[in-house]
Amino acid sequence: PTGATAPNSLSACSPGQYSLTGSDGVAWHPIDSTNLVLSFTPSVNSFAILSGNADLWTAKAGFNQDVGVAVSGTGFPTTPGQPEAWKESGGFAGTFSPNAAFVQVPLSVTASTAYQVSLVWKTNKADSGSIYAGAGPIGGKFSRTTLTVFLVPNTDAHLGMSTQQFGQINSDGTYWQPVDSIGLSTTVTPASTGSFMVAGNADLWTSLATYNQDIGIMVSGGAYGPGTLVAWKESGGFAGTFSPNAAFVATDLHLQGSVTYKIWLVWKGNRVALAFNQIFIGAGPINTHFSPTWLTAVQLSSP
Repeated sequence: PTGATAPNSLSACSPGQYSLTGSDGVAWHPIDSTNLVLSFTPSVNSFAILSGNADLWTAKAGFNQDVGVAVSGTGFPTTPGQPEAWKESGGFAGTFSPNAAFVQVPLSVTASTAYQVSLVWKTNKADSGSIYAGAGPIGGKFSRTTLTVFLVPNTDAHLGMSTQQFGQINSDGTYWQPVDSIGLSTTVTPASTGSFMVAGNADLWTSLATYNQDIGIMVSGGAYGPGTLVAWKESGGFAGTFSPNAAFVATDLHLQGSVTYKIWLVWKGNRVALAFNQIFIGAGPINTHFSPTWLTAVQLSSP
């Protein structure tokens, strides 16, 4: 799973099941310091898009599970003892109920510099019980926990990020509201026609049961007109409150050269609020920062 010189992508995965007992809710622990670690040395200055995916669950109600991507190497970690990005996965109301948590972060990395990436986890507060990664098994193997590194040239990545917490009151279940029209939007003007991967990653949760949270990607410009919803996902909240879901939504767009497009993250409730209701983005905080919400647009190909 490791390599001295990075190609365009690297990956590590494990079909094992992991457990963490007695987390203090503060210290981050490697999930698997052997099999869920990647080393790379970019040949040119690049963006490294780092992603982690795990089925997270608890055997004891009242404790959520945090998963993060930790980086070491010149300039990292940005904050000692903290991963570069993290997400909180729900378990506050339910046991033995895995959430397919996803965490992603794009980082600027320097040519000829060695980096190491690992997947880390903890509980959201001190827990005498155990949390787990991996569901199943099927055929003796649990759902895979994965870590990936995808390298792209600096000029091919367009980013938006926020460590704020966002709230939306009494969504009508229909209107897609911008999450953050400044921080979580980006403008793309391709030099040539090509394919772009666009993705959004957010911790979604509700303060009132029976309302789910929808997150989507809106695009304007060219064939998309003043604004077209190109992808969306629904995140659970029907039975559990204060139980974040590390939602991820992605799609592939075919964008025309020399045309300017705007891309932004939007959200709403899954149905009209019949009583006072508020949905949220962002878990935590840790050191005053909530779990980061990301919007990425990366050029994959051109003619």
